[in-house]
Amino acid sequence: MKEKITIFGKNITDQDKTKVRDFLQSKKDMNRQKIEDEYEKTDEEIKFIQVLSGYISQELEKLGIQEVPEIKPDEFHFLPQDMFKKKYRKETNGNGVYDAHEQVVYISRDRMKNRLYKFQTMMHEAVHLVAFKKMHKEESGGIIVYRSGYVSRNVNLLEDQDILRHEHFRGLDEAIVDKFTFDLVNNNWENLKEEFNISNDEVDRSKVYYHEPFIAILDEIIKRLAEHKGEKEDKIWENFKRGLFTGEMLHLRDVEKTFGPGSLRVLGALNSKNTRQRMFHSTEVKRIKDFFQAKSQEERDELAAQILNKQELKKYQNRQI
Repeated sequence: MKEKITIFGKNITDQDKTKVRDFLQSKKDMNRQKIEDEYEKTDEEIKFIQVLSGYISQELEKLGIQEVPEIKPDEFHFLPQDMFKKKYRKETNGNGVYDAHEQVVYISRDRMKNRLYKFQTMMHEAVHLVAFKKMHKEESGGIIVYRSGYVSRNVNLLEDQDILRHEHFRGLDEAIVDKFTFDLVNNNWENLKEEFNISNDEVDRSKVYYHEPFIAILDEIIKRLAEHKGEKEDKIWENFKRGLFTGEMLHLRDVEKTFGPGSLRVLGALNSKNTRQRMFHSTEVKRIKDFFQAKSQEERDELAAQILNKQELKKYQNRQI
């Protein structure tokens, strides 16, 4: 099944969209080719990718999502650590990356502690791989990733930045991907152990969490939204999960209704570029968590002033979403 990608741009025609899709597919086909010095995939890794594809399809069917791209082994590249670090040292401190521009996954096999840890890393990146995508065709002819899961980027450059593009919801996206990955492990645990003969000394299921501080913020939001709406937390979580793959974001409006105007802008700042550069620092993450645990609007306003950059803070204060 072909991957569905939404394409938009100024004065773009259906013919333009077809050309962009063809270009993206040819680029993806090219990036699926074997890379010099990459590791050969083992039979077990190939089997796991095939089994993983089935796990994800089952979870999405529960969410009412029927059309899911099949995950193929050639969408994964297993690299020596020096190659991985050279290619992605500025992008991640982790051991795996989904490259939205190249539309493939890269795994640093050398840093895998055991097979289960590797499987969990592959799961996490595979979820990114099949998440919603929206591409923007610029008037210059360039094509950029506007949406990947929940991560959204401004299509115009910031006035004071001539290189980086402003983005929102990267931390939220990672939290949802991590939490969804835990669902995959938990719901398929017995099958996973049996299929791959996982031993007791490999079992460390907590390692599925790569962004625990982000998940703590997401869990707080889910709990408060459930209280505010009088719904079960599972239902709120399903809305977040579904949006990861469909691109739906209307449910995020409930964040504003629960935590007050401007709160989405604060949530969007978590680990996003050009907010205060990249909010991964523990102090900044704690401030965002404190924001969503605050009891009053006054407390939230004070925290927002410490979290957001000047441009975002001005919009927050004007309550522009």
